[in-house]
Amino acid sequence: FISHKLEEIFQLADVITVFRNGKKVAYSEIKDVDTGWVIKQMTGRELDQNERFYSTKVSDEVLLEVDGLTGEKFTNVSFKLKKGEILGFSGLVGAGRSEVMQAIFGYLPVYKGSVKLDGEDWKLGDTNYSVKHGFIYLPEERKKQGILPVLSIRDNISVSVLDELKSGISISRKKENELAKNVIETYDVKTPGADKEIQFLSGGNQQKVILARELDDHPEMVIANQPTRGLDIGASEYVRQKILDARNDGAAVLLVSADLEEILQLSDRIAVIYDGKIMGILPAGTDTNTIGMLMMGHKQEEKA
Repeated sequence: FISHKLEEIFQLADVITVFRNGKKVAYSEIKDVDTGWVIKQMTGRELDQNERFYSTKVSDEVLLEVDGLTGEKFTNVSFKLKKGEILGFSGLVGAGRSEVMQAIFGYLPVYKGSVKLDGEDWKLGDTNYSVKHGFIYLPEERKKQGILPVLSIRDNISVSVLDELKSGISISRKKENELAKNVIETYDVKTPGADKEIQFLSGGNQQKVILARELDDHPEMVIANQPTRGLDIGASEYVRQKILDARNDGAAVLLVSADLEEILQLSDRIAVIYDGKIMGILPAGTDTNTIGMLMMGHKQEEKA
């Protein structure tokens, strides 16, 4: 039985073998180990799954203001995103989290409502406008929306910076190769070379290429939609750290995740969506019971 979902391993397995970078690194009877041991073998280091990464540098200055936004699968959504903040969006599958993000970015239509960035009206329905104004989107469907599968790693990296790679009227292969080499080394992408088609990389290595392509340009705002979906523990931790680095570098982040622990670990505030409506926006450290009740559509009782 092969899986990177540790809860499944501990439910089903009698013994466990751990591989890292193509090599067998550990073996044990399942009764003799815990998840911490497995994570350490998988990643080569100890990880504290209960660690929280709230920022102490969140500005009081509002970067993004969404007011009464209504579109496909969501209604009258309003919230504010502060500079240097990670605002997590939690909710059940089908609650409308992804649709809200795609509408803000310009991928889906908006029926009514408005968005402002730095107090200025934001142009909706135009993804090119979003990208040109320092706004990036890390998609949930990595294979369908995040990569050009039949092209090489080099092409997937260079596609977003073609203007910078020009030499005369053509693209400089030397500049492309240098950029690809730098990304592969900096982001530790496991590949025999930059010419390999990206579809043949693991999900974690594909996500590293996407992160390099999008985050290295120091965006002002990031939408990270299910950024660790389908990734193993080591790759997930790597992606989470890159999102934290972006936040610490000054970016504001809208984080969508079905993993409640990920939301709790990374978010400075947490917005909970149910049936296309925001049920509440909660501070970091809110208990899972409260979040879970809102995710199921139960509003908090008003205190006397």
